[in-house]
Amino acid sequence: MKKIKKTAFLSSLVYLVSAGMAHAGTAQANLTVQAHVQDSCKIEVASNIDFGNYVPDADKLAQGTLRVTCIKDVAPTVSLLGGGALVGDRALTNGTDNLFYTLFQPTDGLLSCNNPLTTWGGGANSLPLTKFAGYVAQEYSVCGKIASGQNTVGTGTYTGTVTAQVDY
Repeated sequence: MKKIKKTAFLSSLVYLVSAGMAHAGTAQANLTVQAHVQDSCKIEVASNIDFGNYVPDADKLAQGTLRVTCIKDVAPTVSLLGGGALVGDRALTNGTDNLFYTLFQPTDGLLSCNNPLTTWGGGANSLPLTKFAGYVAQEYSVCGKIASGQNTVGTGTYTGTVTAQVDY
């Protein structure tokens, strides 16, 4: 029995000594963690403009929607580019026929197309947006008008493309 106790005691002593050697000290270092957030925005078409059926005896109004998302504190501008040589002569085409239209900024700067006055294009005709409060999408109406009196258009489907661009 003494031999068993002596062997158990020695085994415990070896364990304690070796365990103590494995944890002789501690060292620490701080690891820096960082991220950089750059100004950024994205723009998407939420809905296209479809004027439907046009009859030359009345103006035809329609609207589409753009969705813009920007990083907090970014105040971008949105331009509508193309569709004609100048902002005022954008054209939908069907073969060699043209159906001229104008795009306007929303009356309230966001969604209203009630009596829009400011044409929407690029440069001085861009839509300035207010600073974003966070990375949350905001929608903006694009107000379109085909003026009455375009009496020389033939039947068919007229199409065109405008590029929406966000600058920040």
